[in-house]
Amino acid sequence: MIDIIEEIDKMLREYDLLFHSEAMRSVREEYPRYVALYTPVLNEPDFAIIGNNPSWFIGEEPITKDLKDEEDLRTNKLKYIHQINAYTKYPEPTYHIKINKFFDKFLEKMYGSSDEKITKAYIENNVMGWNSQFIQTGSKDSDKLKNFCKGKPQIEDIYKKAYVISKKILNLVRPKIVIHFGVHSALASGSYQNKSLKELRASNPKVTGYGGKRVVFHHPSQGYSPSDRDEDIDMLVRLLS
Repeated sequence: MIDIIEEIDKMLREYDLLFHSEAMRSVREEYPRYVALYTPVLNEPDFAIIGNNPSWFIGEEPITKDLKDEEDLRTNKLKYIHQINAYTKYPEPTYHIKINKFFDKFLEKMYGSSDEKITKAYIENNVMGWNSQFIQTGSKDSDKLKNFCKGKPQIEDIYKKAYVISKKILNLVRPKIVIHFGVHSALASGSYQNKSLKELRASNPKVTGYGGKRVVFHHPSQGYSPSDRDEDIDMLVRLLS
């Protein structure tokens, strides 16, 4: 486990050096923050949630100086290897709220009951999270980031490097089940063709290169119906049983 942590930390520090290099000045001017890991590193956790790219960690766009300072404080704490679980530590974002509710329902189905403390402990001990793309776009379309970097060799490296690191993290920590919430997350992983969410869900589960399972679900903040959620959670229960 120590070797895994050291290898991931080395990759993230190399990324940080590149992000803050003079060559990436124009990137930082447009996108001043990035976050890779949402959680501490876990060895073979039950789940890994691999997102597309970071939104706001304070739950809203940081417009004022105070909000920008708070957003900086939170994202800076998530640099490199850290011991913060953003899903439970920063409850303001709707996405984090929905993640907690998702696993609350999962634990009810898996073990017959759950409560806020049990759900929090489970997430912190059994769920790892990171992004395929590290640069924070907030409410902006992530495609704008892609277009901003595309065709510019001097800055395109920062865009591509995150995807490489994300895949290496997956193969190092080897979660039992990888969850992609939404089409964008699935496509960002490079493991799916550009299809509708219905078609992607129909392919569940896929097998990862190391033998784990990979699934695509609705984004929990974007019209995830109770019936679809229950169906998806039932699948997860079967996969872990």
